Amino acid sequence: FLKNQSNKDAISFIWHVTNPEQVRHIRIQPVRGKIQPRQSLPIKVTFMAMEAPAFQDIDLVCEIYNETTLNQYNIDLKKWE
Repeated sequence: FLKNQSNKDAISFIWHVTNPEQVRHIRIQPVRGKIQPRQSLPIKVTFMAMEAPAFQDIDLVCEIYNETTLNQYNIDLKKWE
């Protein structure tokens, strides 16, 4: 589960596999989304064997953005332009 601990701000998230060659070994669902305050979302991570048994060192990054802050930034940016 990915949980938004904020009492007032929604968050958005996106998952990345840092090494493009390792994308074929892993599936993340959902790969991106939005979570409202105090809500959680189940995240399914599936590892797939494509060849002989081997150890895999896979780096996963989950970028999380505060939607309230991001929206305010975009408003301020438009005013500045």
